[in-house]
Amino acid sequence: MSFECGHRSGPCGNHGRGFAVVAEEVRKLAEESQLATKKIATLIGEIQRETVLAVQVMSEGTREVREGTEIVNRSGRGFMIIAELIGKATPQLQEVFSAIQEMAEGSQHIVTSMGQVFSISKDTAARSQAVAAAVDEQSAAIQEISASATRLNRMAERLQNTVDHFRM
Repeated sequence: MSFECGHRSGPCGNHGRGFAVVAEEVRKLAEESQLATKKIATLIGEIQRETVLAVQVMSEGTREVREGTEIVNRSGRGFMIIAELIGKATPQLQEVFSAIQEMAEGSQHIVTSMGQVFSISKDTAARSQAVAAAVDEQSAAIQEISASATRLNRMAERLQNTVDHFRM
C-alpha cells in the first residue's frame, strides 16, 4: 500500500511529497508491527512451553508428596501400635520386676530401658504426625502453584489469540 501511495504521489507536487513521507512512515510502522508481533508470538510460545513443563514438574512433585505422606502415615500408625503394645506390656513387666527384684538388681535397668523406649516411641509418633501435617501443607501449596500455572497458561493462550487477531 505504501509503495502504491508513494508511486501515485509523484505527479502531485509538494502535496504529493508530503503524502509520500506519510506513506513511507506507514510502511515502516507496518514492518515494525509485524516484527513485534513475531517477537510476541515467540515469547508466548516460550511461556506456554515453560508453563506446561512447570505443571508437569508440579504434578510429579504432588504425586511424590502424596506417596511420602502415605509412607509417613503408615509409619506413624506402626509407631502408635508399638507404643500401645509397650503401654500394655509395662504393667506385666512391673509384675515380673517385683518377682525378680529379690533375685537380681539388674532387672531395674530393664524396666528403666522399657520406659525410655516407650517415651521415644511416643515422641517419634508425635513427630511423624507433625511431618505428615507439614507434607499436607506443602501439597496444598503445590496445588495452588499448579492452579496459578494453569491460569497463566490460559492467559498466554488469550494473548496468543489476540496476537493472532492482529496478524489478520
